[in-house]
Amino acid sequence: MSDDSKSDPLSGAIPNIVQAMLQPYRRVSGGNMENQPTSFEITFISDDSRPNDAQLAAIGAVAWEWSILEYHLEVILARLALAPDFPTRAVTNNLAIDNRLSAIKSLLALHRERYRHRIVSEKLDEAIISMMPRVAALKGKRNTIVHRVWMRFGDEMHAFRFNAATPSAIQAAEVQSKRIYTTEELRQVARDIRDAADTLFMLSQLLPAVDEGQQLKSLEQEARRLRSEEK
Repeated sequence: MSDDSKSDPLSGAIPNIVQAMLQPYRRVSGGNMENQPTSFEITFISDDSRPNDAQLAAIGAVAWEWSILEYHLEVILARLALAPDFPTRAVTNNLAIDNRLSAIKSLLALHRERYRHRIVSEKLDEAIISMMPRVAALKGKRNTIVHRVWMRFGDEMHAFRFNAATPSAIQAAEVQSKRIYTTEELRQVARDIRDAADTLFMLSQLLPAVDEGQQLKSLEQEARRLRSEEK
């Protein structure tokens, strides 16, 4: 083995996942960046470290419950915008969750000032607003669970994040981030998301929906009038 390879912690037959974990801590010096491992593995995470079926189901439950929560946010956003649910989703589908929450807050402010609670009661306004920090907090947990690489250590799941950040940047960003979950804790996050989604669903039913069919007829009449004026 060459002197360079001895000094490079990422050279040689090191498991792929360990190399990925060490990458942010590697310093570029001399020709070390040119060194490549002399052997390779056929899988990134060994069978002993892969989540078991119960753990995978718990992670999947978090993702599934979150998709329902996002749907109810889209419905609330559409109804606050006084627009039909389906066409509005063409816009909201590509909105990040923070942008959806911000849009809902802006629309509630509009209802307060322009419509004076004639459509959204003051009590309903307060109930929807109270859900915004709750959803934001759940978003952080959901992102950790869905977007990180999980390894199993008994009943505990350890989440790893692989990116190009420096060690100090990683530490600063993750001080408040929980990265170890038991299976039951993962299930609890899924239950918390479900409870929030159910609350949003109930609140959405208290908002009047715009009838897409009636709106289409009205807009068709207006379109015909405008076309007649063009002639």
